[in-house]
Amino acid sequence: MIILLARYSVDKKGRKRKVADIFVKEEHNIDKSKIPPYVFQIVKNLKVHGFEAYVVGGAVRDLLLGEVPKDYDIVTDATPGKIKKIFQNSRIIGRRFKLVHLYYNKDIVEVSTFRSNEADNFFNVYGSIEDDVTRRDFSVNALYYCPEREWVIDYVEGVKDLRRGVLRSLIDLNKTFKQDPVRIIRAIKYSQISNLQISRSLAKAIVQDSYLLASVSPSRLVEELYKILNSKKSSEIFKLFLDFNIVEHFLPNLFISLKSSDDSLLEQKFLKSLKDLDSSDQFFQQKRYYQICMFLEALIIEPYKKVAVDEMYKNYFKQIKNLIYPLTPPNADVEKAVIRIMKNQGLNYAKKSRGHRGKKQN
Repeated sequence: MIILLARYSVDKKGRKRKVADIFVKEEHNIDKSKIPPYVFQIVKNLKVHGFEAYVVGGAVRDLLLGEVPKDYDIVTDATPGKIKKIFQNSRIIGRRFKLVHLYYNKDIVEVSTFRSNEADNFFNVYGSIEDDVTRRDFSVNALYYCPEREWVIDYVEGVKDLRRGVLRSLIDLNKTFKQDPVRIIRAIKYSQISNLQISRSLAKAIVQDSYLLASVSPSRLVEELYKILNSKKSSEIFKLFLDFNIVEHFLPNLFISLKSSDDSLLEQKFLKSLKDLDSSDQFFQQKRYYQICMFLEALIIEPYKKVAVDEMYKNYFKQIKNLIYPLTPPNADVEKAVIRIMKNQGLNYAKKSRGHRGKKQN
């Protein structure tokens, strides 16, 4: 393959040097029809106001693989305050790292400002696109797409890695997971949803640093869990989690339930239920209560003796909260998951507050 274009910079001595490859439309074949119109409009609006703007990260990776991205991130040199002034449908979020969310019906586009490699965990330091790329986790997630010109800008040979099917960390493996343990989960997720190989050195780092997941806030982990359950690859992802002994560090009670059960086939049943989730109707697959139901149903233990439906509901609710601890999904999702599990067992249940009682179906 011939690279037709490249991006250049000038070093401190004034010498010209190539910093990125540019893949034009004929070289990457991204199908623009898969990109929602509002994504193009966001980039266009930012450029009209004099700013750089690119689609970045997982969306570019998915488009290069011929997939339809589930969401889009945009990066720009405009600061959050300036982004908010341009877009009325926006909201600045984050305490440490300020980002902007743009709302289009049920879809949210996250717009961030180029971050300097000097930024730390306490405040934003803005930089250039060249700085921003150094803060990306993996090469396949460090690709920038310009919809206007239909260019893919590649500073780190991410396109090459994607075509070779390799997952490569851009940050030293002795540091990356210590900086952010959630990258462990993402590494395994990316390997499965994009069919990328995990090298021995990356696998070793994952195993060595997996204990760090116990220190991650439950709110971050529950969002990662939902993304996995909505990925259509949850069974393969959790199979690797179990192979790498990662589950015990972010879902310890679930791990204990799997490993201490007298049922030697429980792990297979658990993964089979996730496989059913992956292949289920998209309408249900995107419902979080349904995801929790399919995720945990195989691990729910029925009462040893016959109990009232209300008591069974309470028992199952308690089991789910315990299995998923320390993650804390909304109680409303857990309640609906319990009702779904009971329905699968032939029981109808409605909360008493609605003036109904559960009864056994014939």
